[in-house]
Amino acid sequence: MALKKYKVEVTRVDEYEIEIDDALWTNERIAEWSESFFETDYNNRQEDFVKHLAESLTHQGIKEGIEGFGHVKQKYHSMEEGDLLTQYYDGLKKITEDNYTEGLFVNIISHKDDYETEIFE
Repeated sequence: MALKKYKVEVTRVDEYEIEIDDALWTNERIAEWSESFFETDYNNRQEDFVKHLAESLTHQGIKEGIEGFGHVKQKYHSMEEGDLLTQYYDGLKKITEDNYTEGLFVNIISHKDDYETEIFE
């Protein structure tokens, strides 16, 4: 039996609008956060922090707790104002308002919707 091998390249574009309360997420707080999670550049702390949040959403998924960020309020761009994606803890207990990480909000414009696949023999 002959096996065929393929190289497959998938390019995906996710798009988010991320809001951060800079009164809560100061450069000092992000520097402390950075010591335990992801390194942030001194000159671009908030931008690096937001970049890591976006990458974590792409890698870990939406509608669930995100390592280093906790449960972040999220909604799809097309949802009614005030509606959020429902999130649960392990064990199916629904997240309540006081369980969300303060000062962060993600408006999901696209997630897993826009991708191209190329196959090479």
